[in-house]
Amino acid sequence: MRIAAIDIGTNTALLLIADIDEQGSITPIVDQLQVPRLGEESHLSGIISASAIERTIAVLRKYKDLVLAHSVDSIILTGTSALRDAKNRQNVLDMIRTGIGYDVMVLNGNEEASLSFRGALSSFPSLNDRAVVIDIGGGSTEIAYYINNYLKTLSFPMGAVRLTERFFRDDPPQQLQISEAVQHIGKEFERKELMDMSGKILIGVAGTAATLACFDQHLLDFDRSVINGYRLTQERVEHWKTKLSSLSSSQIRSLSRVAEGREDIITIGTLILYEFMRIGNFSEMIVSDRGLRYGLLLREWEHRIKK
Repeated sequence: MRIAAIDIGTNTALLLIADIDEQGSITPIVDQLQVPRLGEESHLSGIISASAIERTIAVLRKYKDLVLAHSVDSIILTGTSALRDAKNRQNVLDMIRTGIGYDVMVLNGNEEASLSFRGALSSFPSLNDRAVVIDIGGGSTEIAYYINNYLKTLSFPMGAVRLTERFFRDDPPQQLQISEAVQHIGKEFERKELMDMSGKILIGVAGTAATLACFDQHLLDFDRSVINGYRLTQERVEHWKTKLSSLSSSQIRSLSRVAEGREDIITIGTLILYEFMRIGNFSEMIVSDRGLRYGLLLREWEHRIKK
């Protein structure tokens, strides 16, 4: 079965076309990332701008062409933080429908956390009950892990785009701006009960985790074979937190082509990750190149085989 999943996030729009066999094993065929930044400054006004909508629809049209060229059996489009928080959400959804002919399903934070968990664990099934999955997005951060056979899901209204636009007024940011951001991140994590995670294994998905894995291995380009499963210690994350905080966006962009499109937000993403590792007492994080889109594919596959 061939399924396409499009994840329309606050910063990126991602396409995955993959074949899924009878056992639920996923073989990627097309994996695309573009950065239309749909949520640009939307947290300030609550409104997604016309220019951001136009950029996003232009990307989605290209994705539609790829989907049609690969004869998929099913296609799913989902929106996350930017769309679920926007006051003009329905208008944006209508414009996308008019522009490309597909409907977008907007996920709530708990759904996003659950699907990201499932996607990440498709790479590491043996870690299922012991894993804590963190997904640092552009507009929100999701956490998921099992407690007493129950999947606990948490969504925090803090993401790399949202917090960068709120706290970082200089490039590179001043120390006071960094301190204010860190204080805010800590308070957000404290607002929701984080159950005992001792003995758990942290798995990181999405752009922050993958980009740091590239930086730490001095990779100029994304290489799935050495990113998936890469272990980042808390000390290395702290190293990158300190280094990135001192660099301008252009300097960060020069570290790797993987940073393009997130060179101005990776510092905040790293701050979020480090604070969570510190609070949860995680000595390291395993990087997964699978996340929300893989969870969407598996859910759609299950629905279709049950019909």
